[in-house]
Amino acid sequence: MSVPKLSAEQREALVAPLRERWNAAPAERARMLERARRWESMPPEERERARRGMRRFEHMTPAQRDQTRANFDQTRAMTPETPK
Repeated sequence: MSVPKLSAEQREALVAPLRERWNAAPAERARMLERARRWESMPPEERERARRGMRRFEHMTPAQRDQTRANFDQTRAMTPETPK
């Protein structure tokens, strides 16, 4: 697949939001890099599923987001032996 060349303005538009997050949160840099690596390794179908989940999350209220995070943390801490 051929990747088109970006103008300086286009590159800046793509990089600026990431640069702000990168500079604002040095402690999060390793996590950001890991997410980027994981994203690159995902098949297209999995990426699309992730995009749909991100769009759903963006449309939630703050309370719904908090509940979703709590559910995720609880689920992540479960083991196969954890009672349901």
